[in-house]
Amino acid sequence: MKNKILTTLSVWCILMLSIASGQQINRAEYFFDTDPGVGNGTSITVTAGDSVDISGSINITGLSTGFHTLFIRARYNNTGTRMWSLYEGRRFYVYNPATLGSSPQITGAEYFIDNDPGIGQGTSINTGAAADSISKTASINLTGVPAGFHHLYVRVKDAAGHWSMYEPRVFYIVAPAPQSTYQISSAEYFIDNDPGIGNGTTIAMGAAADSVDINGSFSTTGMTKGFHHLAIRVKNTLGVWSLYEIRNFYVGDSVPSSGNQGSQIVHAEYFYDNDPGQGNGISVPTTFSPADSIDITSTASTSGLSLGTHYLFIRVQNADGKWSQPIYDTLNIGQVGIAENLNQSEVIIAPNPANEYTNIHFTTETQISRVELMDATGRKLIEIPLPAGQENVRVDLQKLSAGTYYWTALSKEEIKSRGKIIISH
Repeated sequence: MKNKILTTLSVWCILMLSIASGQQINRAEYFFDTDPGVGNGTSITVTAGDSVDISGSINITGLSTGFHTLFIRARYNNTGTRMWSLYEGRRFYVYNPATLGSSPQITGAEYFIDNDPGIGQGTSINTGAAADSISKTASINLTGVPAGFHHLYVRVKDAAGHWSMYEPRVFYIVAPAPQSTYQISSAEYFIDNDPGIGNGTTIAMGAAADSVDINGSFSTTGMTKGFHHLAIRVKNTLGVWSLYEIRNFYVGDSVPSSGNQGSQIVHAEYFYDNDPGQGNGISVPTTFSPADSIDITSTASTSGLSLGTHYLFIRVQNADGKWSQPIYDTLNIGQVGIAENLNQSEVIIAPNPANEYTNIHFTTETQISRVELMDATGRKLIEIPLPAGQENVRVDLQKLSAGTYYWTALSKEEIKSRGKIIISH
């Protein structure tokens, strides 16, 4: 006695990988319920290409009555390096025809988006003549569906009037970009606190253009000693302002006039995270002649630093023995031999730019334990732990100011991926 799939549908799947030039999918395989290990599933014949469509029937002989899951994955080849995709799963039900009598044929189908209107109340799909199984390609009307994540549901009806369970698919609608040729016509900047759009200090620029290079100087008179933020934004000929771009800078003590030999730079040192005190840092292993300014190219040892984010500081000393204020940059220490960044095709961020929230979806099998959000200075603002197996993170952005922020995904203390989020309230 052979088992059959309840409300039989022709098994189909579209496997698509975002791959670099020279990489092609050349193999696929499937398995039921339990993963036998990569490369150990039942082989599927495919024609090598950047993407493949797989259509066909799957042999379910031997499967027990009840629910099962079909998994399909593909492999690409890149100049001898082979890598398997994540698998794609489909849920189905197996029944014994002897317990149900004759199997009525499929006579109709319908779909709905997000909310179930009730059986038989969805949007009808023309299935053609009644059949034991159907394979249907149809267009879905998305008029009125807002930008963001949504669920598409499809179910079928047999000749006896019985409806199947619905099959869901998640999809995302991207808000269309404005179709315009508006050029940049003006620009402004502000320091630390946003005075409001159009109320910053005007930056002189030439005729309106598709892009502009802004070079100039600004006064730091009256600013307190310490770190500050310079923000710049531009306006197009329609009167719409851009998001602002931030640069950090440090205001220190006045520099002696050039020509004073005692003011020339003679030494430099660096340190990580915590200041050991002036002169107690690690000497920069670079020899240079005393000068008013220097360019330093050197290697900084990271030996002994823990995995994660750190701050590198550097300062210089003049011939009078006076030290400058330190400047700094952030760096992330990852595990040796493992790439710090995953393929960005394995991470979906939407929406971005964002307003009140954004979603980060990891399509990689790598287990992410937490996600951190930092500002442009490297200061951690948000930390979101991820339970085992969770692939989606919703990040609440309502309490953050508009601007550019950076996220990092970690597995324990190992950085797995990072990226940028733009907030536009």
